[in-house]
Amino acid sequence: MKIIELTCTVDKQGGLKIPAHILREMGITSGDSVRLAYLSSGAACDSRNTYRKFMVTPSGITAALDECEPDTGEFSIPAELLEAAHIPPDSDITITCVDGAIIIGEAELFAIPNELSELIADLGIDPENVRVSFTGGDEDE
Repeated sequence: MKIIELTCTVDKQGGLKIPAHILREMGITSGDSVRLAYLSSGAACDSRNTYRKFMVTPSGITAALDECEPDTGEFSIPAELLEAAHIPPDSDITITCVDGAIIIGEAELFAIPNELSELIADLGIDPENVRVSFTGGDEDE
């Protein structure tokens, strides 16, 4: 699947004109009905176009998604796990893979717990080197 984005301007009457050549490329011709799908925040009572994006399809979003190859690499983290890890549900996350483990954490916060940091230091290892190896960063960053 490829997403192609273009910019259109809302006219003085509040309408939006999609150029005819774009509609033709989509297989939509004069007289066809189309479906408009957009993203809301997800709250049950909120139907606003939160992200100011929408998708036009000839047969609806479900049909458009059914045409795509399944993305087997997609997953979601249950809210209970995020809560247990004290990660707000709307946070960006980072995923770090190490031998035998996948570490999921809040993107801007990857801190080694104090107890673990002390243990690492007791072993003669600089805790900052451990943090850098987990985040894939450079010690000079």
